[in-house]
Amino acid sequence: MSLDVLRALARDPDGAALLLERLADDCRADPVLSQAMVQLKQWVSESGDVLQSRAREITQRLVLLVQATLLYRHAPAWLAEAFVRARFEESAGVFGASIYTDAVAILERAYRPE
Repeated sequence: MSLDVLRALARDPDGAALLLERLADDCRADPVLSQAMVQLKQWVSESGDVLQSRAREITQRLVLLVQATLLYRHAPAWLAEAFVRARFEESAGVFGASIYTDAVAILERAYRPE
């Protein structure tokens, strides 16, 4: 799947540029997301074997940035911030290493009857 993402970006460079531009606009309000976006753009600009070796990182970063920006648009700020910290800070990916918000509030929101 990751290589398919790279092929799609290469097949439509104008669409890829527009995607990255709009995503960068959405990331500007958060310094952590802005830095992650800078790194994504750098990775995407690489070529050949280096680009392909980063395919999984590129795809993961793209997906996480989209998720984060959607949370900032549609969820409470505290929830979006917790997501960003858990996915992008130094200890990201280590389960339980990043608890920056009230876990009870997250669970209540997740299991709230609608």
